[in-house]
Amino acid sequence: MLLAYIFEKWAGIKTLASGAVSGALISCLMALSYDSMIHGTTNWMSWGGVFMDVIVFSLCGAVAGAFAGFTLGYKRAL
Repeated sequence: MLLAYIFEKWAGIKTLASGAVSGALISCLMALSYDSMIHGTTNWMSWGGVFMDVIVFSLCGAVAGAFAGFTLGYKRAL
């Protein structure tokens, strides 16, 4: 929902490729900020775990962003 809202209202993203790139970037920044806070305040994760989580979350964000971008562009074509 967050990606679709950002794409529609602020970014004007309407393609699969631009949605994937933007979704990965937004997700990477979100995961990095959250995981860095967890790493700094607890002893639950090592830096390896932080980076692995950021990579996995970025891939998930790329898929979600691609789907959102495609859906927003498809809606315009009809």
